[in-house]
Amino acid sequence: MRTTIRAFSVAGISAIALASAANAQAQSSDAQAEAQAQSSPAAAPAEDGLDDIVVVAQKREERLQDVPVSVGVITGADTERLGINDLESLSSRVPNLTIAESASGNRIAMRGISSGSNRGFEQSVGMFVDGVYAGRARQFTVPFFDVERIEVLRGPQGVLFGKNTVAGAINILTTRPKRKSEIILGGATNLNFGGYELSAIVNMPITDTLALRVSGRTADSDDGPLRNTRMLSHDRGSREHLGRVALRWEPTSSVSVDGKYEYSERRTRGGLFQLIAFGAYRPLFSRFDPQVEANLDQQTSFGVAPGRQNINSMGAHNGALRVQVDFDTLRLVSQSGYSSYRSRDIDEDADYTPVPLLAYNNRESYRQISQELRLESTSDGLLSYVVGGYFQKSRYRLTQEYLVTGAVLGLFNTNPRAFFDQDVTSYSGFGELTLQPVEGLRIIGGARWTKEDKAARRGVTIYSMTGLPETNPALLAAIRNNFGYNNYLLDQTHDESQWSPGLTVQYRPVSNLMLYARASRGYLSGGFNASDTMGDPRGYGSERATSIEAGAKFSAGRRFEANMAVFHSVYKGLQVVSFNGTGFITANAGQASANGVELDARWLVAPRLTLSGSVNYLDATYDDYRGASCTTGQADAHRLSGKPGPCTQDLTGRPLIYASRWSGSANLDYRMPIMAGWSLNGNVGMSYRSAQYVAPDLDPISRQSGYALVDASLSLTAPDDRINVALVMKNLTDQRRAAYVLNIPVFSGAKGASIIEPRSIEVRTTLRF
Repeated sequence: MRTTIRAFSVAGISAIALASAANAQAQSSDAQAEAQAQSSPAAAPAEDGLDDIVVVAQKREERLQDVPVSVGVITGADTERLGINDLESLSSRVPNLTIAESASGNRIAMRGISSGSNRGFEQSVGMFVDGVYAGRARQFTVPFFDVERIEVLRGPQGVLFGKNTVAGAINILTTRPKRKSEIILGGATNLNFGGYELSAIVNMPITDTLALRVSGRTADSDDGPLRNTRMLSHDRGSREHLGRVALRWEPTSSVSVDGKYEYSERRTRGGLFQLIAFGAYRPLFSRFDPQVEANLDQQTSFGVAPGRQNINSMGAHNGALRVQVDFDTLRLVSQSGYSSYRSRDIDEDADYTPVPLLAYNNRESYRQISQELRLESTSDGLLSYVVGGYFQKSRYRLTQEYLVTGAVLGLFNTNPRAFFDQDVTSYSGFGELTLQPVEGLRIIGGARWTKEDKAARRGVTIYSMTGLPETNPALLAAIRNNFGYNNYLLDQTHDESQWSPGLTVQYRPVSNLMLYARASRGYLSGGFNASDTMGDPRGYGSERATSIEAGAKFSAGRRFEANMAVFHSVYKGLQVVSFNGTGFITANAGQASANGVELDARWLVAPRLTLSGSVNYLDATYDDYRGASCTTGQADAHRLSGKPGPCTQDLTGRPLIYASRWSGSANLDYRMPIMAGWSLNGNVGMSYRSAQYVAPDLDPISRQSGYALVDASLSLTAPDDRINVALVMKNLTDQRRAAYVLNIPVFSGAKGASIIEPRSIEVRTTLRF
């Protein structure tokens, strides 16, 4: 399959492009006029007014300024112009959103609320791609290619988007086929780390009612940002390939069908974590790598052994089918989805140190089908409504083979093997009613009922290096006490049902001002610890959120827009990940709250000159969390004191992870005409975050002081955007901060961290035909 997709991405697209180019020459003058009218969004500021931004934050198309929800929007043109190609780079452009790589995947925080990382559950910020729910980041390995826009909805979105959106939702919409012929070829290279990116997009009308869009992307960056002195390599290198086919059929004016299928694969080499604290183990670490260090820089030192580089490979299939039928005053919408992926980790260093002590091989597979059926009114009179139902079934399989190569320390070798199998079935029904008693006033009320059934089978079997189950009681006890692995087998079920109501009052006293207030509830389902290696039968319960938000959206002609939101949210049973001395487990904190203010604005200062920015205040703290896991320093003191029981700390009143008190951004865009229709486009942006903790246990070493990131881009554009050559610069001042800090297993006091993206400069070229 890898050879197939690579050929499709690089060679097959070229053949289709040539055929489409011939077809484009044969188009009639009427079709050419239509193509000009549907040209892609401009990648530079408008001259006579701000462009309207249209979103589907409430499952229907509306102007952003009319939606009674706090929404951040990144257009497809922005992703190309600013080099936003993954979730981490998205978070630097969206206020109150943080996405960082943790020990077992991405950790997403919205308004300070996040769920940690556990392979067995979904995040508290739901991700949707073309209407298909993606609770796991690996379902879409290259989500930001050929997108129309990205919508970030803040606060619980349970009524219309469903479960697992207690903190918000990220809604990604890829570009749909258009009724014009178009070929887009792209290429990029990173001047700091090398590698390349090639892409091709072909859009063509097949008939008067049917349009096709075929796109492909391939990227290779063998040299990553980190120099690994243990493995004599540069981490993390990666290779990505994606192919996508989309069809849009409009047999009549009242029927539209959108279908999409894509396959993507990604292969990475090495990791992103590095040592930032030795504890008492610097002499030991130096035995295996004399160059080992603990600075927050671009040098790392870990790996099973030279020549055994960690390799992660994954492949994902995704399909979506949307059918819309319009009647006189009604609309019927069917949204079907299929998503699956397989991934494999080989020789991953599980202790994040130069010592070849802990490693594991990991295999994952996931398959999901979903169906939503929605009936909505299209009139905007006294009453309007939407009612619908949703069904989803998923199956997740995880096998992990741990390699404890303790012989290098004069201990013992062993081979624990763990598995986690989970089946989930979810049903929900929802409805929303809008009452407009007088002009300018709308009262919106709705609710969703969800029932979810989970069944999991999980266990650990400890093998000797001979390949037979270990039976020596003394050795099994030593493995349990020193490395946290214990033989067990559990069959468990978890069933729950929840209501997610919401009420919004929206009022427009004058045409250019909209006021709103909304109250909503959401929940994140409970489940089982996929990372449990000891056989603890306890899982974790559901997380419930109650949020109140009030806001205003103001426009001054087409030259200025300003939005404000004030919110108060309470989270009961907040799902948190803690370190128990040997591994990471999920539990529930008592209660947390998040309060804040969000301000953002866009201003057309002068023709072709736009200034935009945001200022955000956030107070997100634990209201009740008395059983939190200790920092390693606290755990060592507890052990030396001889006190019975596990070490815990009280985090009540302390801030949540990723809860910067202040954050903000400022962006300046300018388009300067040169001659004969050519223009020079510039963008300078700065984003700021005040101090924050980046470890769940709030270890003092994880407190990162406030910092600002400066990005910039400069592009030369031909008439009608036919040619665009851009220089994209990220983190120009080369700020060094930890994105996530973890405790090193076994070696108490040693710490590892992933870092924010270092300074990089890319050259990007786009050709349109």
